[in-house]
Amino acid sequence: MKIYDSIILNLVLILFPILLYLICMAYDTNINKRNNILLLDMALISSLYLTLNYSSNLLLMFNIPLIIAYVKKRNFATFLINVMIIRYYYLYSDNYIYYVIYEYLFYALLAYIFNNNSNYLVFSILIIKSIIYIIDSYDLGIALGVSFIFFITTWIVLFMLSKVENIMELHSINKRIKEDEEFRTSLFKITHEIKNPIAVIKGYLDMFDVNNLEHAKKYVPIMQDEVKRLLILLQDFLCMNKIKVNKDILDINLLLEEVVSSLNSVLDEYGIKKEINLYDDEIYIDGDYNRLTQVFVNIIKNSVEARKEYDCYIKIDSYLEDNYVVIKIEDNGTGIPKDVLKRISEPFFTTKKRGTGLGVSLSYEIIEAHNGIISYESIVNEYTLVTIKLPLY
Repeated sequence: MKIYDSIILNLVLILFPILLYLICMAYDTNINKRNNILLLDMALISSLYLTLNYSSNLLLMFNIPLIIAYVKKRNFATFLINVMIIRYYYLYSDNYIYYVIYEYLFYALLAYIFNNNSNYLVFSILIIKSIIYIIDSYDLGIALGVSFIFFITTWIVLFMLSKVENIMELHSINKRIKEDEEFRTSLFKITHEIKNPIAVIKGYLDMFDVNNLEHAKKYVPIMQDEVKRLLILLQDFLCMNKIKVNKDILDINLLLEEVVSSLNSVLDEYGIKKEINLYDDEIYIDGDYNRLTQVFVNIIKNSVEARKEYDCYIKIDSYLEDNYVVIKIEDNGTGIPKDVLKRISEPFFTTKKRGTGLGVSLSYEIIEAHNGIISYESIVNEYTLVTIKLPLY
């Protein structure tokens, strides 16, 4: 019974780190190739270490990590495992150490010869090691049984490793498919948004009479605005992952006043009341005027689009807090659901029929490029509050 307990203990110590590696590889979709190699090396070295230090002396079994290291061409793990095995023989075995060194150098030679045929390599090492073990054993029956288990365990582990590699390849393919789908969706959305100003320009060009001065006065500014909108959209799309800001000293209160002034006609058109409470004095920051204007215009336009049918208001406050200016923009519109609020900063995520999902994402990037903080707070059908903190100049 003792020999069977010893075999089971060896199998547990050998397989436990390797099984942990297999489970990790099978279920974690974010592990890259470099981490995969590192984890495999750690699993094989740990497997051998546990077997050498805590198992009974079934010297045949601890060759399994070495065979796997050879098959997977893990040079570092192979070298370290060979050193650990030879050291173990030197310290605890009666075998003549030079014969052991020659034996494991021969395995390395086999790995070189069968570099492109792992089946021959595995079979050769299994046969040679089993023969040596049977010759050195006092009980032929037990030796044959242990050799059989040695064969079966090695092939099972290699089979499981191949299956995990297939799973990892599937993870990689699924990831590429998902990235392609996201790219196609993003491209569709941006194409749809670009089509709108082009359609407007084409419509006015179709109506345009070059001999009619009134047409020129009326249609040209509209087409110019659509072209500007189109260029801004394209620029935002190109700069989506890397916002460029050209900072200069500016008064943030003055910027806010100009933004509100430019949107007065829109606010008045929809009967939206304004409550502006800005800090009494100038507040200077180091910022990009155009980019920050883009952020505040986007926030206010979103508030307008989320308005209720009556008693609408937009409230804008600015005040100082430590070394920051804090700007709060609040509305009493339809609000933002919690599931949408969690994803509001994701590029191309939008619940609008004609939206690109770039506005809020770009706002986050612009504020972060100013070393600031932007946050959203909302309750459906009650309010939405956008808080922006920017460092003072």
